Amino acid sequence: PSVKSGEAATASPHEIEQAAALLKQSRSPVVLVGGGAHTGAEIANLAELLQAPVFTTTSGKGNFPDDHPLSMGCISRLGKVQEVFQKSDLLISFGARLTEFDTGRYTLVLPENHIQVVEDSAYPGTRTAARVQITGEIGGAARALAEHTGSRPGWCEITAIRAEESKKLEQLNADAYSALMLLRNALDREDVVANDQSILNYWISAFFPVYEPGTFIYPYGSGTLGYGLPSAIGAACAMRRSGNKHRVVAIAGDGGFQYTLHELATLAQYDLPVKVLLVNDNAYGVIGFLQRSLFGQTHEVALKNPDFCRLAEAYGIHAVRVRTLDELKGSLSQWLDSPGPALLEWQTELKAPWEAGAIIRPASILPPKK
Repeated sequence: PSVKSGEAATASPHEIEQAAALLKQSRSPVVLVGGGAHTGAEIANLAELLQAPVFTTTSGKGNFPDDHPLSMGCISRLGKVQEVFQKSDLLISFGARLTEFDTGRYTLVLPENHIQVVEDSAYPGTRTAARVQITGEIGGAARALAEHTGSRPGWCEITAIRAEESKKLEQLNADAYSALMLLRNALDREDVVANDQSILNYWISAFFPVYEPGTFIYPYGSGTLGYGLPSAIGAACAMRRSGNKHRVVAIAGDGGFQYTLHELATLAQYDLPVKVLLVNDNAYGVIGFLQRSLFGQTHEVALKNPDFCRLAEAYGIHAVRVRTLDELKGSLSQWLDSPGPALLEWQTELKAPWEAGAIIRPASILPPKK
């Protein structure tokens, strides 16, 4: 049958049969959901039949709900992800790009076998050749695979693994992790979070739970500084056009925010109710961390910042400054529920998730090569 422009073809029966044979042999499958997988019901049905743990990429956050019993969160967490992958014999990925960032600079070791489902074979999105590649409409491919398998018992202690991980994260007493959980608890399921690139955004990629498709916006291609505010403006305009009342939050660091802070004028001119959380450490914090890690010192990362609150107020945007985690907690509700745009500046210094011990590179848990 002919395929309309912009419409994915149906996966070939031969590809489905190849994948089904591999799936039949598997005893410990895992599922990976990427940004190209917008048909969550079909993937969820397959995962539930297999009782397989389900991971997402950063761009796929929300395409599988993080509060589903099979959810194992984002692969950018690395440590626990690698432990599960080591015990798995099959990865089934749907619309997933395995990026340098999500895979810890490609050190994340995938299961031995890989069924890769993509809608366009020209860009499968991984440097690792899959055992079987299915090219076609993702929801249809997931349905076809489900038809070739029956119900199975679970093989992975998902609840126990996630509980252990949460306990370890809480024991770190990291303000960044505490802040993102405070924010998650203050937001509704369908509120939108638009990310820039800062230390807090890296924590958010790894550990921020996302429950609905299209509610998590992240610069997952180039990691572009200045992305957060313009993308939040786009989301807010779409919300207004559709009559949707869900909130839009932009999260940025002081360095990245200054790439596009002039867009505060757009917020003011159109009275877009974007809430900006600005994490200000007077530096390019992530670059500083990388310089310390690689060279033992920093160079040209300190910033001479403006008074961000006065700057926002010059546009007529309400702004508040806090300095402690308790002050942040006390200000969240008023900031989120205020009419129109608002800026909440949190002056603090955060540790990157790798520096704090929240993300462990896979190489550090793998056995040494002989």
